[in-house]
Amino acid sequence: MVKVFDGLQLRDVNPHNSSVFETYARSQPKLVIFKNTHDQALSLQLQGSIDTGFTNPVKIGPAVTAPAGMTAPDYQWLREPWWILRIVATAAVAPSSGQLDVWIE
Repeated sequence: MVKVFDGLQLRDVNPHNSSVFETYARSQPKLVIFKNTHDQALSLQLQGSIDTGFTNPVKIGPAVTAPAGMTAPDYQWLREPWWILRIVATAAVAPSSGQLDVWIE
């Protein structure tokens, strides 16, 4: 399991890119686990790419809403065969407290 957001504290409404997750098991489903303790909900958009520089990112599915003040992690399954992934986290309203943690397995 790789932690792609480790205690990210958003204080604006700009998009924030996670670290890059690379896997060579393209055909296996991936588990995305997230926990948002911010005082605002976040939009989490999964992206795939053919290179680690994400020169031409592709949105994978619709964005997931991570509710404000989560007390326990939630998860989503990714079944599309991408091997280079990242997550873009965005707040519609700037949070004043909390953090975001996201893992991919």
